Amino acid sequence: MCHPVLGLQDSQGNNNELGLPRSVQERIHLLSHSPSVVRKTHTLPGKPSSFGVYLGLLNTPITQEETRILSQWDVVVLDYCEPGVLDAVGDDIVPMGPYIIARLDLAQIITFATTSELDMARAVYVLSWTIQRTLRQPDQRRYFTGVLVSGWRERIAVPLLNGLTKLLIAYGLDVYLEVEAPEFLDSIEKLDVGLFAGFVVRNGTIMLNGERRDFFDMDKMKTTTKSFVSQACQRPFLTMMWDTIEDDASLSHAVVRRAHMWCNYHGAIPYFPRRRALTAMDAIVHCQEPLAAFQWLKQRKVMDVHEKYRTARAVSLTLYAL
Repeated sequence: MCHPVLGLQDSQGNNNELGLPRSVQERIHLLSHSPSVVRKTHTLPGKPSSFGVYLGLLNTPITQEETRILSQWDVVVLDYCEPGVLDAVGDDIVPMGPYIIARLDLAQIITFATTSELDMARAVYVLSWTIQRTLRQPDQRRYFTGVLVSGWRERIAVPLLNGLTKLLIAYGLDVYLEVEAPEFLDSIEKLDVGLFAGFVVRNGTIMLNGERRDFFDMDKMKTTTKSFVSQACQRPFLTMMWDTIEDDASLSHAVVRRAHMWCNYHGAIPYFPRRRALTAMDAIVHCQEPLAAFQWLKQRKVMDVHEKYRTARAVSLTLYAL
């Protein structure tokens, strides 16, 4: 699902990085075509059906329990900075889903202000250096297929985000944007959504305290919803709903079911973990949609029993001795 890298100018010679200084555009262009970069291509299957996030460490060698958990998701988001993660991803014997995404926290990578032209060029270099030293090391048997860009809203301006995204795409990575509550994409302008392979929306349907996000709370998410729905209508575009719930918060059956129904309606893949499950394997549980009242009657095995009973000509009573 790799997207083409846009050049510095369009066919009329106009800049297509609005608001980005020319020197920064040139730095992005040069680094995008650097011969030292490992550009691993990949072919991904159709839309995945399961999604999970694990931001903790992994043992080396990886344990059977870790293997079981990681292999259950079609899409897995990992923290590449944690011990053992790069080793596990680089070893293609370790079973993982086809979508292996590294969470890229720009707030930790770009630790300086990017208000000046020099600082923006420096940010481009720092990101390129980080990717080459971690996600694009040479001679790996398997590579991350994409990155989840987080920590961007307070760290960099949107034009620089667009430029950095083009650089990541040039390195063979699908780029997903992490969008957080409560602002989501509200008031964000000039974001080139067409560059991204998908969104990961944080706490869009369930709040940290386990309560549902009502209509008024979701008002600022209208821009985000409109963006991913329109993109999904035009091209392959993944939307993943990552709603973290505090460990001690009460979470009702109705809230979880409503969140699943919202995700189903909007084509989003849900993952609703407790906070501890983000870094502790033993706290991870399946994120299945709970059954509604009497919905169990519609299960195939129950319907088969009904059908046998309906078509039977005679019913015999068998007594079992206790």
